[in-house]
Amino acid sequence: MKWIVAILALGLALACAKQGFPPGGPEDKTPPSVLETVPGPGTVNVPLSPTVEIRFTEPVKPGPSGEAVFISPFEGRNAVVKWKGSRLRIRFREPLKPNCTYVVTLGSSIRDYRNNKMDSSFTLAFSTGPALDRGEIAGRVFASGDAGADVWAYRLDGTGDGGSDPDPAVRPPDYIVQAAADGAFRFRHVAPVRYRLFAVRDRAGDRLYQPGEDEIGVPSRDLDPDPAGGLRADSCFLRPSRREPGVPALQAAAATDRNHLSVRFDRWLTAAAPIPENGVVISAAADSSDRLAVRAAYLNRENPRELFVVTADQEGKKPYRFLLRTDWTAAHPDTAWWKATFDGSGRPDTTRPKLLKSSPAFRERAFNPLAPVRLTFDEAMDTSRFSSGFTLSDTSGRPVDGLIRWTDPAEALFTPAAGFAGSTDYELRLTGPGAADACGNALADTLIPFRTSTADTLSEIAGTVRLSRPGPSGSFFVTAVQASSPGLRYTVRAADDGVYRIRECLPGPYLLDCFLDRDGDGVWSAGSAFPFEPSEPFVVYRDTVRARSRWPNEGNDLTLP
Repeated sequence: MKWIVAILALGLALACAKQGFPPGGPEDKTPPSVLETVPGPGTVNVPLSPTVEIRFTEPVKPGPSGEAVFISPFEGRNAVVKWKGSRLRIRFREPLKPNCTYVVTLGSSIRDYRNNKMDSSFTLAFSTGPALDRGEIAGRVFASGDAGADVWAYRLDGTGDGGSDPDPAVRPPDYIVQAAADGAFRFRHVAPVRYRLFAVRDRAGDRLYQPGEDEIGVPSRDLDPDPAGGLRADSCFLRPSRREPGVPALQAAAATDRNHLSVRFDRWLTAAAPIPENGVVISAAADSSDRLAVRAAYLNRENPRELFVVTADQEGKKPYRFLLRTDWTAAHPDTAWWKATFDGSGRPDTTRPKLLKSSPAFRERAFNPLAPVRLTFDEAMDTSRFSSGFTLSDTSGRPVDGLIRWTDPAEALFTPAAGFAGSTDYELRLTGPGAADACGNALADTLIPFRTSTADTLSEIAGTVRLSRPGPSGSFFVTAVQASSPGLRYTVRAADDGVYRIRECLPGPYLLDCFLDRDGDGVWSAGSAFPFEPSEPFVVYRDTVRARSRWPNEGNDLTLP
């Protein structure tokens, strides 16, 4: 009987144990924050050999210091950063500079052991002198992709580590901040002197720019303090891009068949002008008077490190000498001609060309009736007879007359003589033997049906552009890119008085940007970090512009820094 009572008591105890809240409590979602610092914010007359300590509300994960802790002016290897529990300590191997304001910034990547990140970055400013510097520099980095960017500032007054003409590949910056997710950045407590900024995606985290690896954004001008000796700059715009250092060098030329040549370079080529008719010369290696006719030469759109050349029939295994003029490129080689040799090929080209992309796209339902038709192929086409294989008509069979123009041997633009009708179905046909490549290989018969949008649904975006201060001369170019369809873009040149109008654009949300074309080539120039060449000034409109049918959107004014 006693054992029955014992079993009942045990069951009752187990039942009671199941009651109450589950172990562990609610999930911790509270981010860490800074509780206190030594020295305190705004402290002056700090000793030249301090130990900086920052205490958090909870233990935080030790992370790569280069990604989480920024010290300005940059101290490099002089700063030793140590993490322990809820404390961060920074000591310095050598004394700090006298009468200098220092700023320690903690990036928002710092997180606790449950991976809760800080809500925002934290800044601690202190001075080794009797006062804090109050200068501020703010702006925005416009970078593509998800990777963030740091902004580097170099003093140009001769006292900073950068010198009067800093090379970011050799010298670390004097001040560093991390751009926020939206690209915004702000330097606080900087000395009121002249500065040069760069936006850098520092992949190695070594505070040095690696040409060809890192992306860098070059400013359109340096920043100067105001006449009263203060510094307040709030419109510093930077756009990082990857630059391949030095001047392009020709690596090799090789015949891919008896009529095609592939010429490869060690870096991208940028065309500043069309390749001139006499820009490519091919002759027998043994006799320069024995010329091989060149039919076409153009850059590979998918890979600008490659140049395509179409030739007359080569002789198989015959050595040839290849010459290419350099003056049509944006580079500045120290030679007038690039040179190479190659062996001819006797293999015929039997591959059909391909249509890479078209505008209008297949079965597009809202093609702009005022836009040209654009056709891009994977190789050079026979431009002399292409029109015989190109037909465009409405669904009743009425042909559309117009003009075909070639931007290069692989891309054609067709502009209708009287424009397209609105809300109308069309069919574009490409058929052989007219639609063929330069060697006579016919394109597969292609049909592209499309429909134009209603003409009276088109809209207009207008405004004015100006410089915030007197500056270089040139033309303003404004581009509107539809946010919901980035491939749809319109670019116009503003009038001499700064007024621009983007007429007959499709309805929808648009992003606007503008640049000042100082060199007159119609393309935004990114400048050079060293030797320093400023970028062309640009601005990105702060809001999304919504174009509505038959309703002009005006007053979209742009001010370039």
